Amino acid sequence: MVRARNQMYSIPTYDAIFKLVLSHEEIRPSFFQAFLPTLHVSSSKRIDDHMNPLKDLQILRDLFYSEKNNECYDLLKKDPDFSVHVKNNNKTESCQKSTEFIRSFINQFSDLKIAFPKVEYDGTMDFVCTL
Repeated sequence: MVRARNQMYSIPTYDAIFKLVLSHEEIRPSFFQAFLPTLHVSSSKRIDDHMNPLKDLQILRDLFYSEKNNECYDLLKKDPDFSVHVKNNNKTESCQKSTEFIRSFINQFSDLKIAFPKVEYDGTMDFVCTL
């Protein structure tokens, strides 16, 4: 939110700003009218008291969209002969099962990334309306 000469400006796509605007009872009817032009909403009440603080599967989404992880993915994808080595008691051994697991993950990485898109909006707000 930006203040300039006793006026307040905000970016309306930010969920917190959207919630603030719709918390004003005099604004809600015009909002509903814009999106539900065939319905007459005579009254409305917000039924949640806060934005949804949970970002479902956010850690998993961060895994797929991290620049560092994407660089690692690109490197591993280019090298079909990579292998995982495990160090036990100062002895390093190749681990075929781990290598196979990482290869299968690399082969599915693009599909998994599509399955967990970046979240554009992280809030929810529900209303009960009388028509």
